[in-house]
Amino acid sequence: MATRILQIDRTDGSPVLSFRDALLPLGVLEQESLRIEADFYPGDFVMIHSEDEHYEETLVQAICGLLPPLSGTISFHDRDWQSLHPDQANALRGRIGLAFRDDSWIPYWSVADN
Repeated sequence: MATRILQIDRTDGSPVLSFRDALLPLGVLEQESLRIEADFYPGDFVMIHSEDEHYEETLVQAICGLLPPLSGTISFHDRDWQSLHPDQANALRGRIGLAFRDDSWIPYWSVADN
């Protein structure tokens, strides 16, 4: 199954989200995994698409700090998700915008409102 992450390489400013040699479990038995090394910067628009919705869900959970990597780190605003107190992590999650597939958009609202 094809899972693609498109990223533009750049070095200006600090990344908002960083994956450092992060190994994410895929599948119930964690027999598969996804290794990610990537930075995402303020203003970046990232679209994740996979033929397997479980891969997308796994990546979204990791981005939000809800799924710890098997190894490596995932940092949001220079804070490792795994080192944060739950209250701090919940406050940071409120700064992440997500749009889900399958009828999650309200058609008469603008993109910003959705």
